[in-house]
Amino acid sequence: MHLLARPSPALRAPARCRQCLRSLSTQAHAKVFAEGDVVLLRDRNRPRNPGILTKPLKAGVVIVNQHGSLPHSDIIGKRIRDNLQTTKTQYRIQEPTLDEYVRMTPRIVTPIYPEDASFIVNLFDIHVSPTEPGAAFSPPLEILEAGTGHGGLTLHLARAIHAANPPLPESLRAEYTPVVDPEHPAEEVTYESTIVDHMAEHTLESWKRQRRAVIHTVDHKAKTSKHAKKIVSGFRRGMYANAIDFHVGDVSAWIKARFTAQTKGDATKGPEPFLSYVFLDLPSAEDHLEIVSQALHMDGALAVFNPSVTQIADSVKRVRELGLPLALDKVVELRGSDTVREWDLRAVQPKAAMKAANGTSLNGENEEVDTDEAAAESDQKEKNLAEQAVEEAKDLERIETEQNEELQTGDASWKYVCRPKTGLTMGVGGFVGLWRRFKT
Repeated sequence: MHLLARPSPALRAPARCRQCLRSLSTQAHAKVFAEGDVVLLRDRNRPRNPGILTKPLKAGVVIVNQHGSLPHSDIIGKRIRDNLQTTKTQYRIQEPTLDEYVRMTPRIVTPIYPEDASFIVNLFDIHVSPTEPGAAFSPPLEILEAGTGHGGLTLHLARAIHAANPPLPESLRAEYTPVVDPEHPAEEVTYESTIVDHMAEHTLESWKRQRRAVIHTVDHKAKTSKHAKKIVSGFRRGMYANAIDFHVGDVSAWIKARFTAQTKGDATKGPEPFLSYVFLDLPSAEDHLEIVSQALHMDGALAVFNPSVTQIADSVKRVRELGLPLALDKVVELRGSDTVREWDLRAVQPKAAMKAANGTSLNGENEEVDTDEAAAESDQKEKNLAEQAVEEAKDLERIETEQNEELQTGDASWKYVCRPKTGLTMGVGGFVGLWRRFKT
């Protein structure tokens, strides 16, 4: 695993005095909204209403709805939690949370929703700390996301690594300039905030070379990548945008290009791992596993997100067929705000096939022998947690069906058992498989 992902004295967060902490807290609560800010207006008479997420504030722009007119000029200069009166109601002005921002920004693809994104980031267990001045240089922690989509997970990953990077120089924090996208009507215009002129490009590139953590996000559609970049840049004036590099194309081709850049065409040099975390949100993720495993650091994490558990099983099958150095850590089902359920997904071999392969006699038919020694432990846990299964009574019929499901592979001597671990609940739609790279 990359150095930044492990605590070390060189990366320990610097101590802050109480006065500094008090100052930071005061600044957060005393923020005055200015042009370029995106704000959330909550109707005080309808507290359960999700509210209105504004476009970047600009003098002269007016929001008109059934409750009256809301000039942006009336919002500019106000503080967080101030009230704004219209002819029919009163709004409270808030700064949108990341959750609210991801849910309410215009979209052209279905996003990974905040509950899912937070859970996936937690699965990665990312830990970074600011680098102390004068610390020895080391390559940055690098994360690869394949399938940029709406940019929701991209933002959650960027928040997780934000502390590792140095602050953006004051000279690069340019004044906000709204950008109108002709592909979207005025009501749905997305956001662009961190704008730098050509004179500052060189300085920005110099700052990027000092980054201690970077997210590479790849999407095969230029339109999707462009839209996601605007969404990312619009959150809190692009506070996370410069930690993210957007790419368009095939993820395997992108990794191969990085390997080529490493070796500089020297055939005697082999590719070196450079990724600490990889997230694949692709319809045929198994086709990319071989090259991804080559790019992962030791103990690096790979997460595959698919709508169906059978697609996760395809990845499990490919890892076994190619003998890739990836150990399956867990498979979980994301079920919205309901719960997250862990699944038992493992290769099994019928005893008949195993003994036939070994040339021994058969004492029984169609008995299955688990290739994973931990299977017995798993079954015992299920028995111990039988009482918890009562809480899932509404899903019993589905669970019974899933427990009997076996996925037949192309090799008749092997099967895959896919079943939920009854009673194990953890807290949207889809499945996530998590692997870790091990030594060969």
